[in-house]
Amino acid sequence: VLCQEHKLHGQALADFETWSGSRGWKVVACQAKPGKGIGASGGTAIIARQWIGVLPQPTATIDLQFDNRVVFAEVEIPDYGIIDMMSLYLLDGDGMGHFNSQCLAAVGQLLEGRTRPLLICGDFQQSPQDMHHSNFAQKLQAEWVYSSGEWGTNRTAIGTFTCIDFF
Repeated sequence: VLCQEHKLHGQALADFETWSGSRGWKVVACQAKPGKGIGASGGTAIIARQWIGVLPQPTATIDLQFDNRVVFAEVEIPDYGIIDMMSLYLLDGDGMGHFNSQCLAAVGQLLEGRTRPLLICGDFQQSPQDMHHSNFAQKLQAEWVYSSGEWGTNRTAIGTFTCIDFF
């Protein structure tokens, strides 16, 4: 399970990891950044059953401003092998603005030279078509996978669907 915007940090994240472990799951997560009051921003995770091999990968090259938005691991898929997995959460309202462009550039540098198959699940905060125009996937020799038609991944306040979460 690749998740974005879990909003957990500090003891709440530690408690979630313990709770998950007691139910047969392992968690590789980055903390959300605490906000004002009880709010928080970001937080991503890769969650797998205990029997699946998951090796967290360092994200030291990721600028600290993105450290609550990216988690990266090698995951051993039974009867397949090891693949790289990443959960990514871009900034709402930025589109392909400065923050999101810089975050994607940092992710691209982090993945540079990796030779394993790669799965990135992201809350990209924009349409797959807009992400296609960014050339991010093309630089990784990858392609976008997303739902199409009237179905989406996010229901707006007025009840329409948009597709902003995809692979």
